[in-house]
Amino acid sequence: MDFDHLHSEALTRNMDLTNIKVEIPVSFEVLEEAVKGYAGKEKQARELLLEYHHAYRNWHYVVQETQRYAVGNLRVYRTTPLSGNVIFLLSRVLINALRESERFEIRSLAADHLLSYWIKLAEEMPEDLARPVPEGVTPESLDACFDKDASCHQGILRYFFRELSELPEAPFEYLMRSFYPPKRLAAKLLAIWPDGA
Repeated sequence: MDFDHLHSEALTRNMDLTNIKVEIPVSFEVLEEAVKGYAGKEKQARELLLEYHHAYRNWHYVVQETQRYAVGNLRVYRTTPLSGNVIFLLSRVLINALRESERFEIRSLAADHLLSYWIKLAEEMPEDLARPVPEGVTPESLDACFDKDASCHQGILRYFFRELSELPEAPFEYLMRSFYPPKRLAAKLLAIWPDGA
């Protein structure tokens, strides 16, 4: 059978429906910028951004690739002045997956990857996570502060803890049942943030 000439009307309609132009917000381009000069990593970042911003996103792919980017490129972006913005965006993607996906396995995976990523940050970048929040930055204005200072500081995780506390019950349960105990993360952060809250 010659598969090159196989024609399916349903496939053609599906391809036309899902083949739409994807607009990536400028704020997300920092994920490509942080790995500039590493061709494979730039391509990986581009593919992740295209899928995340696609109208018919594949959450499983997005969550897996976000984790792959977050952990696999940590040694690259942790030393850039963009590290805080990268951490913010990667955390945002995982939290959105936890909040927006309807599939339990995606929510579970997103919760696991989010907590494991934050634990890794606490282990690998404690000095950065201990930096005070820049002057004049409030939790409400955190995402806007990256125009002036895109470095890592303790306000990033504190911002997301507040957001997690406002999650509906169903997605929040996945965090509590994660393979990575939230108590482990809390213990590491309390060691970094001796003043607690």
